[in-house]
Amino acid sequence: MGKDYKDEIEEILTQAGELNPHHNAPRPSNSIVSKFKKILFNKNWKVAPGYIISIGVILIISYFLFRKIDSSLIPAIGWLGLTLVVFGYSIIFVKPAKTKKTWRGREIDYEKNTWLDSIFKKLKK
Repeated sequence: MGKDYKDEIEEILTQAGELNPHHNAPRPSNSIVSKFKKILFNKNWKVAPGYIISIGVILIISYFLFRKIDSSLIPAIGWLGLTLVVFGYSIIFVKPAKTKKTWRGREIDYEKNTWLDSIFKKLKK
């Protein structure tokens, strides 16, 4: 009798998606690839100015570390780093981040309503 209950519970859990069968377990390499794709191809992915400036500073530091090497690529890395720092810094001033003040998940409205607006709102209800 205990076996019947156990089988029935496993069947209910399988139907609800709580119990994963062993043959459908995700492979570790596949899950890493899928996480990487989610990060790269996320529609909400935005590049922050801080990241751009950080990459530029890293490129400038790498230029100073490797400038003794005779290569035409090393000065290009330095100029690219400087360009990224200037570009990232200018993004801060061109488009400041819009912040909305919220309280308990609702946006706070700072508009001052006149007494006519409040009457019209009460009449609409």
